[in-house]
This record gives sequence, C-alpha cells and structure tokens, in this order.
Amino acid sequence: MRNLLKSAGFVLYFLIAQCLATVGFIVYKIYADKEWMNALCNTLETSGAMSTEYLKLICEICLPMLVIADIIIIIPLICRAIVKREIFLRKPSVLCMLNMISLGLLLNFNVSTIITILPQSAATSKYDSLMEMAMNGGILLSVLSSAILAPIAEELIFRYGICGVAYRKNWKFGMILSAAMFGVMHMNPIQSIYAFLMGLVLAYVYIKSDYNLLTSITVHITVNGSSVLYEYLPHSAVIAVGAAFVVLTIVLIRRNWIEKEEKHSIQIE
Repeated sequence: MRNLLKSAGFVLYFLIAQCLATVGFIVYKIYADKEWMNALCNTLETSGAMSTEYLKLICEICLPMLVIADIIIIIPLICRAIVKREIFLRKPSVLCMLNMISLGLLLNFNVSTIITILPQSAATSKYDSLMEMAMNGGILLSVLSSAILAPIAEELIFRYGICGVAYRKNWKFGMILSAAMFGVMHMNPIQSIYAFLMGLVLAYVYIKSDYNLLTSITVHITVNGSSVLYEYLPHSAVIAVGAAFVVLTIVLIRRNWIEKEEKHSIQIE
C-alpha cells in the first residue's frame, strides 16, 4: 500500500504541475492578450473546435504551457535525486546509445504503420487532431516540448518515480503499473494503447540497464523526436536516417560480437 501511495503521489504531482501551468498561462493570455481571446471565441463559433484555425490558436498556449509544466516537473525531481544521492543517470556506451536510438526508431515506425492502416473512426480522427495541434506551434517549440522536455519529465515520473523509487524491489509489478498509468494519462484510445505498450518497453529498458534513466530517456526522445521530424521533414529523409541508424547498430553489434569471440578463442588457446 505504501508503494502504491508513492506511485499515486508521483502521478498526482505530474497532474498538479500540468494544472498549474494550464491555469496560469490561460489567465495570463486572458488578461494580457484580449485579441487572442476574441479570435479564439470567434473561430470556435464559426469553424468549430477541430478546425485548423482553432487548433493553431490553442497551440499558442498549449505548447508553451507544456514547456512550463515539464520544467516544473523536472527540476524538483532532479533536486530530489541529488539530495538523496541517487545515481539515476550514468553515461552509457556508444553502442548502447545506438541500440536505444534504433529501438526508438523501430518502435515509432511500427506504431506509425499500424495507425496509418487503421480504419478511420472517431478515435483515429481525435488522434490526428491531437497530432496536428502538437505540430502547429513551429518546429523549435514542438521539438523542445514534445521531443525533449516531455520525454524527460515522463521518464522521471513513470520510470524513475514508479519503477525506481516505489517498486524497485518488485520491478515486475512496477513495470506493469508504470506502463498502465502512462497509458491512462494519454486519455485517448489509440494513444493509451500505444503508450501502455511503449511504457512496458521503456520500463524494461530502464530496469535492465540497472536503473539508468538515460537509456529510457534516449528511447523516448527518439520516438517523440522522430514523430515531430516526420511531420516537418521529407518522409524519405526521415526514413533514410532511421534506416542508417538501424544498419549502423547492427554492424557495430556484429563487430562487437566478433571481437568478443576472437578474444575468447585466444584465451582458450
């Protein structure tokens, strides 16, 4: 029960940070930018909540709000780990980093392919609208919020908080619980299923790397970052870069395996 309360505390902290950032930024926009408020109301009346114009106006507060919320989440949790002298970040090898990047690219490619072939429904339309909203704030703000800060904040909450702090001694249950909470927090049928499965992978990577949060952060940043770049850059270029990373990883893994085999054979002789 104590561990469950700890997990709930981390998630509650995540939600409170989001709410504080949302309310604060909306209040600021209402009082400081009346033109934006009038434009939002007019667009909602004429075009509807799912129109591109309305989503662009929402993005003017959505992405900056997410940046503020993520900073509120990240800084205290890092300070907590430092005060408690927890070694939660360690420098991995180059091969390990390439493995994590390749894993993230493969995960994103598979999920994107599945979502593309799904029949159109209310769920897929809502998912497309959310993705469109996330990309309408400009590439720099989208990369900062979706591809960098959000993965770091989410890994600190769901992997470090739940798997590393609350359920370190019961890692299998912690892995499932963190993935389930990670999925629920996305509040969309498609994203929730995808986030739950990805949460299992991220938790497994984090735990099997001896609780090195940098590994799961790398996978998460790669997944989100490739999604953002896929919207802004030519699709062929993104696929080519992803394929190059995967091939390079396979080559290095094979080379490393051959070197180990050679050393082993020399020792036997």
